[in-house]
Amino acid sequence: MSSYADRLRYSAILIAMWLTVFAPLIAAQTVPPNIQSAWPSHNRPWSDDEYQDFYQKIATGNIIELPRLAGLETAQTFKRLVNPENFYFTSDKALPIGQRMSKASKSFETLNQVLKLYIAAYAKNIQYSTELIRIQGFAILVMEKQLALLDELIPKLDVNDPTYAIRILGVAQTRLGAIQMVVGAITSLGERDTYSAEDRLHLSKLTVESFPALTKTTDPDVRNALNIHIRRTMDTEIHSETKALLAKLQTTNTQLILNQQ
Repeated sequence: MSSYADRLRYSAILIAMWLTVFAPLIAAQTVPPNIQSAWPSHNRPWSDDEYQDFYQKIATGNIIELPRLAGLETAQTFKRLVNPENFYFTSDKALPIGQRMSKASKSFETLNQVLKLYIAAYAKNIQYSTELIRIQGFAILVMEKQLALLDELIPKLDVNDPTYAIRILGVAQTRLGAIQMVVGAITSLGERDTYSAEDRLHLSKLTVESFPALTKTTDPDVRNALNIHIRRTMDTEIHSETKALLAKLQTTNTQLILNQQ
């Protein structure tokens, strides 16, 4: 778990960087019923405030266990936690870019805090492995949406602005963080003793889907290193569907290398 914790700390640094750089642009037990009913509704997308409300409630220590996908009373809440619909607003260009970036950053920052609680829970109970890998996969999708926001923002930046260079550096650091998330996902896919075949398949699908966007500006040397990492993970994978997706990931990465030549 130490490697996963290290990747989480790196994610936290990236979130802090995101908020700092773009601040100027951003004007097997059950949960007690009274706590469960106080959580945000799972029947609709959560706002950034509702993510924070959810985190505050599970961080109070007043619940017996964190929401689990296998929990009869908490499955729907966990599914909502990692539902891409929560970030539907990122593509709503009727909203100002600054507002969308602010909401996305706040929700992602809170998701990071939630993940820390699940890592702590996993240290005590390996049954939380499913929730860990599902949040990890969801974070990859969210990063893809944040990178899309950056792509939309960059052309609008004023090159004569004194803070322009700092912001571009922040963009580069965020893209580096996206690569780190890809590496972390591939590493997790190789941890067969920790994650079930079903969970690895779920993460591999999300990784393949988001890979082109998350590695958009990656140079060939890094891509070659990624191929080595993918191959080593693929060689130890025994689940046929996940193995096939890893092969697809390697093929995609190799094609992107050729496109850069």
